[in-house]
Amino acid sequence: MVTKKNTSKRRSFWRLSHSKQIMLYLMAYDAIVVNMAYFMALWLRFDLHFHVIPKIYLSAFLGFAPFYTIFCLFLFWKLKLYQSIWQYASVAEANRVIFATGISATVHILLITLLFHRMPLSYYIFGALFQFVLVTFIRFVYRFLLWERAKYSNVHNGIAPASRILLIGAGDAGQIILRDIQRSQFTHGKVYAIIDDDSDKWERSISGVPVVGGRDEILSAVKKYNINKIYFTIPSTSAQTRRDILNICKETQCQIKVLPGIYQLVNEEISVRQLKEVSVEDLLGREP
Repeated sequence: MVTKKNTSKRRSFWRLSHSKQIMLYLMAYDAIVVNMAYFMALWLRFDLHFHVIPKIYLSAFLGFAPFYTIFCLFLFWKLKLYQSIWQYASVAEANRVIFATGISATVHILLITLLFHRMPLSYYIFGALFQFVLVTFIRFVYRFLLWERAKYSNVHNGIAPASRILLIGAGDAGQIILRDIQRSQFTHGKVYAIIDDDSDKWERSISGVPVVGGRDEILSAVKKYNINKIYFTIPSTSAQTRRDILNICKETQCQIKVLPGIYQLVNEEISVRQLKEVSVEDLLGREP
């Protein structure tokens, strides 16, 4: 007789977490696209006419496909392409996909040539290219959809981006703060412009946000973009430079916050939560 307790245990055993479901979906997707990529390359080689593809090439492709599928899934697993949180995917994840594509393409070239048949050159080149595009596509589209869903949810729940933010600093710390604001579902603000004294960064953008100029542009940027918050994100600057810039910011009616110091950057602790209100020492320009 099966008790309710045993039934509950079986159900909980088969009930997968969301992260494991995503992992299985990605594995199934990869198993399809790593082979689809090389089939597309072969199809393209013969002008998109399936019936003119020589049988020797089709036989080699179909014979190698099961081995290649298993190898790719194992390789992707070892390179942690299924363990990454793709909602926060960045350059590091893209680099791992590039590395995985390079290894898998090399193995594909060697094994299918040695064990089955030599394929057309375009098959190898375009197969690797198509595989990279397809494997990367689903992961970064997933990140984009989650981001858009969060923004859509905020709008329809009546949560508007109340804070119009100006960042001071386009360095590493500023970019981390910017990404933290853009990704967060709980920080209801938007960065509209960035200030940096490095003229090489002017008239360029970071994650879609323009670097509008140096400290002389702070007042005009606040007026132009209707800014109500200023975040000073240069923890490594001198006390005097900090004082000069913050005194300009004080001429506005904006709320001003600063990063306490460079140790957060070293310890990778930078986030919007680390920002603090401006202190007297910041305005006086004294070294701590």
